[in-house]
Amino acid sequence: MKSSKRSGRGRGRKPKYSDAFRMKVAMAYLDSDKTYQEVADELGIAPGLVASSVRFYRESLAVQARESGNTIQKGSKIAENAEEASLLREQVADLLLRLDAAETMIDLAEETFQIPIRKKCGSRQSND
Repeated sequence: MKSSKRSGRGRGRKPKYSDAFRMKVAMAYLDSDKTYQEVADELGIAPGLVASSVRFYRESLAVQARESGNTIQKGSKIAENAEEASLLREQVADLLLRLDAAETMIDLAEETFQIPIRKKCGSRQSND
């Protein structure tokens, strides 16, 4: 009987993208303030590949740290900062999406009702 234990990444299939490519994708995301979708659109790939590449990159760093004896403890300052940075990136992406939606609503309202909603630079408010 053959052993059902698989080696490698655990799924038993050959990776579609090289490790070097996945590292480049991860760095494109981590070195910017863009969302997974924006990075994916720029590179012509799926957003899920960006997310999995970032996970791959972070796991690779953890493996390297373990191999060199520099483990990152869960409660350590580095781990806390990484978690906080990840949370802040998600919050920024959410806020940018909300800002874009608000600007779109203002554009539509100005166009539909033919009234200026945004204050023009240098204009004064009327004293009615």
